[in-house]
Amino acid sequence: MTLRVALVAQLTQAKHQETHTSIDNNWFKLLSNFDCSVHILPNHMLSAKKLLKTLKPDAFILSGGGDFTFDFANDPRSELEHFILTNYKDTPILGVCRGMQAMHTISGGVLKKVDGHVQKQYSITLGCTTVSQNSYHDYGFDYCTEEYTPLSIANDGVIKAFRHKKYNWLGIMWHPERNNKAQDFNVELINKLFFKVNNESTDFSSW
Repeated sequence: MTLRVALVAQLTQAKHQETHTSIDNNWFKLLSNFDCSVHILPNHMLSAKKLLKTLKPDAFILSGGGDFTFDFANDPRSELEHFILTNYKDTPILGVCRGMQAMHTISGGVLKKVDGHVQKQYSITLGCTTVSQNSYHDYGFDYCTEEYTPLSIANDGVIKAFRHKKYNWLGIMWHPERNNKAQDFNVELINKLFFKVNNESTDFSSW
């Protein structure tokens, strides 16, 4: 069965006072590795709710770019992320960079300024596997709220990946859609999250 993946896009300011919903085209390249259809969610709550009701997604991706805020009046993307994480708890969700920050913040966590995490390549250890990934974030956190379990922790204590203790949710602080030498690793990671065999939380610790 083809998986229906709903993708939360960036909200960007363009010329002529226009606000655009946009997404890196590399996401389509990455997701072409799977039997799935990709559906971009508009950063407009009424429209997004109508689409979600019709689509009935099998999985979500909260993409990267920017930081989560509770100022919903001025950031409809944050409002959409909050809606998804509140109403689709039984649906697999991948939070990427900002998406992981949204997961942490909505569960009661706080972000802080971090140094040294804007690098083209960054060593990530997940379970027994160490790979080189990209890292582009100025904010992060060095603890998990009680809802999450850390999976990868940098040398300075900043958490680079975590999973939800109850739901099939995964947060990562790198961008799997960007070309890198460890793309096979990212493909397998998404495959384990979205195409698991049973309904139990996916175990990434035994990677």
